[in-house]
Amino acid sequence: MTEWSSDVELGPALIDLGAHVAVPEHSLWPRVRAQLEENHAPRAVWPLWVVVAAVIAVIAISVVSIAPARHAVADLLGIGATQVQHVDRLPHTEATRPLPSNGDRARLAEQLAQAHLFEPDTVLAGEPVGWLIAPLGETVVAYEHVVLSQRELAGAGPSIKRYAGGANVQFVQVGQLPAVYVSGEHTRTIDGHTFRSGNSLIWDNDGVELRLEGDLPLDEMLSVARSVTRGG
Repeated sequence: MTEWSSDVELGPALIDLGAHVAVPEHSLWPRVRAQLEENHAPRAVWPLWVVVAAVIAVIAISVVSIAPARHAVADLLGIGATQVQHVDRLPHTEATRPLPSNGDRARLAEQLAQAHLFEPDTVLAGEPVGWLIAPLGETVVAYEHVVLSQRELAGAGPSIKRYAGGANVQFVQVGQLPAVYVSGEHTRTIDGHTFRSGNSLIWDNDGVELRLEGDLPLDEMLSVARSVTRGG
């Protein structure tokens, strides 16, 4: 039987982590590192809560200070049920499945409200031009300027964003909610299928993972994301 202790020997790991996180000159990290090195002795045993707090501090400094975020931090955090991975080469992809062209926009709004899903301000996103409503899976609505996908996190399988080359990752906020912005060409793997993606903004709002894709600049993508409201 495996036993878990409240003390762990991770002092050296924390100091090593700092060596791989590039932060600007005025960051708090030098003081954090100095304190870690001052307090660290060979094979020191640290209380678990101290280690967790220090790791969170390092990650928080990285997220706030680095734009774009380093690959290691992106791989570590992800968002919602989505993992973000840097790879040397993108995997093979399959063709994106077309959305049905539906003309009954009033019915779309009714279906989204019945499923307690989100929709953006159409002044910013444009009018809906095609959609697939799947309350137990992933609902996708294509608007004139962006595509909004959403799925309940409860019971959702993982999706993996892989990026390489000129693509990049930034940690941003949609209002007060943490979000990940993956810019440039990358892929998304979900339910065993891999598709090619463009600029994507991903965040979690009240138990729903939302993904916004489009060619708009980041500030406009964030404006669309902030405009989403939940129906029902």
